[in-house]
Amino acid sequence: MQLIILASGKGSRLGKIHNYSSKLFLKIYKKITTFDYLHECFSKFKETIIVLGFKYHVNKEKILKKNKKIKIVRNKKYKSTNMVESLFLTKKKVNSDIVIIYSDVIFDLDIIYQIIKIKGSLLPINTGWLRFWKLRMNYNKIKKDAEDLIVSQGRIQSIGNKIEKKLPKFQYMGILKINRKTFNNLFKFYKILNNRKINFISIDYKIKDFSKQELNFLKSFKSKVIIFDRLSSINKTFLDGLKSNYKRIIGIDIKKKSNLNIDLHINPLQNKFTLNKKSKNYKNNILPSVFSKKILKNKINSKKKLSIFTFFGGYDFKNINEKIQKINRFAWLNIKNNERNFYLNLNKADIVICSGGLSIFDAIYFNKIIIAIPQYNHQLINLRLLFNKKICFLIKTDKNFDKNLNLCLKKIISLRPAEKKLIYREQRKIISQNSQIKLLNKIHGYSKSIF
Repeated sequence: MQLIILASGKGSRLGKIHNYSSKLFLKIYKKITTFDYLHECFSKFKETIIVLGFKYHVNKEKILKKNKKIKIVRNKKYKSTNMVESLFLTKKKVNSDIVIIYSDVIFDLDIIYQIIKIKGSLLPINTGWLRFWKLRMNYNKIKKDAEDLIVSQGRIQSIGNKIEKKLPKFQYMGILKINRKTFNNLFKFYKILNNRKINFISIDYKIKDFSKQELNFLKSFKSKVIIFDRLSSINKTFLDGLKSNYKRIIGIDIKKKSNLNIDLHINPLQNKFTLNKKSKNYKNNILPSVFSKKILKNKINSKKKLSIFTFFGGYDFKNINEKIQKINRFAWLNIKNNERNFYLNLNKADIVICSGGLSIFDAIYFNKIIIAIPQYNHQLINLRLLFNKKICFLIKTDKNFDKNLNLCLKKIISLRPAEKKLIYREQRKIISQNSQIKLLNKIHGYSKSIF
């Protein structure tokens, strides 16, 4: 495990102190600096990386004088960038799970020793933060300077927003542990935002879909096209209000009354449709898998070791993957759930086991033999329809899960060529390369005409 300390900033809020050195060398007790204090935990990591910016050469010399093994990364643009930029400048040096620490926080080092032992990514939060903040500022200043942090069922729902009403129970400590896989995924996302000049703006989670507050928020931006992708009902007041700022309004899966006019209305997954209309609208799912170079053929037979790809969304709350891995009778299967090469592994798989989200339509596009295991009721509605059309197999996570999954796999192994061809033929009726190209051209056509 590696330790990353973010110390490139100037620390302007510290006043005249920051003119002399980095935040990393602030004296906190007699001759002890923040660096000296943090140095005690360096031995717990295989490597320590420090990102510097302000007074780079001076601080680099100080650090290496104390510990020559520390790796130094320079953020030349520290004046115009933030901690996210500093973090991702370490990308070439990160080769394991990491713990990230802000350089200007003082905390009990036991927190570091504890989170090292815990598997996975996590973010420790401070429950007693307010009594310390009260020592240096009044209530109004605390409300202005602190950030909102909302936790529900052990998961962070919102972080970093301005505090609107009550002070939060928790506060971020400036400590974060993330595994290498998560770090790489975050880096890819950050790179996309930078390379494509995408301005990512989040809206307050408290603001309701298609409300007056959301309308006012969206009207503060000027663009020619706006696309909504959500399962919510749009109203006339909201729609009329948008038309003054946006020349094209495209809605994906939104609900609307028949008398409301949207430039392009696409509904691939609406559950209120008749079964026949639902099946016809599945082709309107926009799939990333369409950009794969080619669709690989399946070769399922009882003589080869089969490759299975499993995926249950960003949060497998039913622990389905774990249940599959525990079934000993699957020794003859090669099970993959590596998201690093998601579409490549999905395409290469002989069998795909997934829930009822977009991934099942990617599997249909690739003409895979599919075992669908729903996590939510709305997924079950779509999966029943696909099952009845002989497009996928369907099982539930009940007490007979182990038995039913094993029977299902045995049935797949014994499928005759004619039965497999029937599945592939029905899948192509739902989604194909031609239907995807037609859909993308349709969306592009509606937008292109105004540029």
